[in-house]
Amino acid sequence: MSSTHELMPNSSIETVRQDVKTEFDAYNQTYDAAVNSAIAFSGLNVDFFTKVKARYITRVLAAQLGDLSQLDLLDVGCGVGNYHPFFANSVRTVTAVDVSSECIAAASKRNPWVDYRTYDGHRLPFADA
Repeated sequence: MSSTHELMPNSSIETVRQDVKTEFDAYNQTYDAAVNSAIAFSGLNVDFFTKVKARYITRVLAAQLGDLSQLDLLDVGCGVGNYHPFFANSVRTVTAVDVSSECIAAASKRNPWVDYRTYDGHRLPFADA
């Protein structure tokens, strides 16, 4: 069976990648407001759900790995980095990637201790081990 990439000409793949990047770049200033609008029916806000999800992720990681103080965490599709402050005191490092350079810039301002990088959505920006 062929993958989607094998079925699309390279020019179409690049167009889709650029469209995705542009769409996510637009969320850099409005992500929290967009999520808050979507969850308004709950009476809660994005910060509540971010904290709950971060606590859950931390508990699952600790249950599987034990001591997280030596863990190097990679967040693929990190957006504006909402979750990263919750990992600051539990893991050794956080590295995060996103297709949106605008979101990476916003995340970097929020969390200067995180190693943020942009990537093309296809290949992670790290040397092969």
